[in-house]
Amino acid sequence: MDAREAVTRMLRDLCALVIPLECACGQEGTLLCPSCRTLLQAGAQEVQSVCDALQIVAAARVRERSGAPPEPVGVDYRSPFPVLALGEYAGALQRLVVQWKNGGALVHTGALAQALAPVVRDIVGSEDPALYRLVPVPSRPGSRIRRGEDHMALLARALSRRTGVEVLTVRGSLSGSQAGKGARQRRRRTFRAAGAAAARDRGRDPARGPAPDHPRVILLDDVVTTGSTLRALHEGSPAGAAAVAAVVVASARWPAPVRL
Repeated sequence: MDAREAVTRMLRDLCALVIPLECACGQEGTLLCPSCRTLLQAGAQEVQSVCDALQIVAAARVRERSGAPPEPVGVDYRSPFPVLALGEYAGALQRLVVQWKNGGALVHTGALAQALAPVVRDIVGSEDPALYRLVPVPSRPGSRIRRGEDHMALLARALSRRTGVEVLTVRGSLSGSQAGKGARQRRRRTFRAAGAAAARDRGRDPARGPAPDHPRVILLDDVVTTGSTLRALHEGSPAGAAAVAAVVVASARWPAPVRL
């Protein structure tokens, strides 16, 4: 064993006293095992179809009847924007997210940002990233105190460094707890976005040029359930800022596979 390897092992053992070297799946000796890392690299899928709060009536279908008023036959729904998730909030991915946001394993932020970066780049496409803004869902004050850090703000900044899309900080909170609420009640929760417009470009580098008057917003969250938080954040955005997509780590529900 050479000196470099000995020092590396010693530092790893010392760090393990503070942060146990154990992956969320239980494998010891690593913070993120190859299997879980591969799980994050599987690509994203659209999940807005299973987000109840994002289903907005788009059109009513009718059947024409000779000599009689048209007969309603159905309603079409659409989401105001696509929602892309890395996977279902279950199994290894659920354990990884819980360890990241509640278990103090903020070291996973880099790996999560690396996994979400291609998704954000695909949304931006060939356009200038300066036209877009990443808007992370803000953590509750109590959650930030308990965790010691705003995990979503950390993820947004790490994602910004990898994509060139700047972060738009929304200062507010969800009004009232959503725990135990149904989809209809969750949709009624409003988002207070006071200060969002002022915080949008605070500290902006002048070399990047003026901020866009109407930025294209990419919402960012850890887990999506009904989509009520994303919808409230979209509806409470500053004037002129429109959400074009939402990017999340995991979805509580997963679309059923399409049968051919």
